[in-house]
Amino acid sequence: MSVQVTCQLSGGTAVTDITSSVAQVSVNRGRTDETEPFQTGRATLTVRNLDGTFDPVGTPFRLRDDVVVYWTGNGTAVPVFSGFVEDVTLGYDLSGDATVQVTCSDGLALLANQEIVEQSVGIQQSGERVQTVLGNAGVSWPAGTAIDTGISELAAGTASGNALQYLRQAEESEQGYLYVARDGVLTFRNRHTTLNNPIAGSQFSDDGAGIPYEQVERFSGARSLFNKVTGELEDGTAREADDLTSQGEFSIRTLSLGTVLLRTAAVLEEFVEYLLSQFSEPTTRVDRLTVNLDRLSAAHQQSLAEFELVDICDVEFTPPGRSQFTDELLVQGITHAVTVGGAWRTTLSFQPRDVRSFLVLDEDPEGRLDQNVLAF
Repeated sequence: MSVQVTCQLSGGTAVTDITSSVAQVSVNRGRTDETEPFQTGRATLTVRNLDGTFDPVGTPFRLRDDVVVYWTGNGTAVPVFSGFVEDVTLGYDLSGDATVQVTCSDGLALLANQEIVEQSVGIQQSGERVQTVLGNAGVSWPAGTAIDTGISELAAGTASGNALQYLRQAEESEQGYLYVARDGVLTFRNRHTTLNNPIAGSQFSDDGAGIPYEQVERFSGARSLFNKVTGELEDGTAREADDLTSQGEFSIRTLSLGTVLLRTAAVLEEFVEYLLSQFSEPTTRVDRLTVNLDRLSAAHQQSLAEFELVDICDVEFTPPGRSQFTDELLVQGITHAVTVGGAWRTTLSFQPRDVRSFLVLDEDPEGRLDQNVLAF
């Protein structure tokens, strides 16, 4: 197992492997709160510069140089981050040591700096609206895309303003997932992505039955407790949903969606009720776990490297003095911390997975009335 880093130095087109100069790598992707959008992915590289290769007069890193970080093993290379250079800091001391700190971002940072040329839009599914924005004259997306059609029908109107902010409105209106994947592909997934899905092949356990982990954190509290949900359409039509029992027990805790792009008040009403059903009670769950890849089999190492945002998994844990339990979870954050010649640690952070059985027509058992709930 090892880390590999490739980039296009000095804005050139040739890919350069700088692995031999890399000392440390950290990668941080995703979010920590399921009510917030996914944030711009970041990577930080510490690169040795004893021969001056990466000085400004040598072969320097420059703004927008492409950077890819790989896990390598099993005869394969798995990308864990794809992005570009944002900032470069060169450090020296009198002993002759010299390093370069390279801060990288994924493609969401590009969209955050682009403005939509005002454009009339018709009634569209949420994914179609995402595609429309990406094709706007004021928006330039350089890499691949994987865009679901979407389930929510968005109202006709005018698309304008900051590209990333508008795309996040479409994401919220879908209650879907918008992020840049570890291979650099801009990804939009609809809200049904994780409903009735089988567990994704990799599961974690403290008894040898799955991937072993070295540290686990559990969370119990009201961080994601909301018993009043409010939202409004672009025309000002507002709706709210309330769980009076929860409000009586925990006081009123409001999740305000602001303006969403949905088409009708009836759908908005279903929308806030759906969210209320998810957040009206406090949760206890495994919040995050950390794995030392050096202690894993080669197959398990690769499984960790291949984890992506919105993947689902089981975590088995046995608290002191208690019986083992299993949490069914959705990955919402991924970090990698690598010291070359030392350990590679990966931390996954989670949100609860909606494990209710949702109705699927003409399917058994998901198609049985009175046994499955309707999804929004």
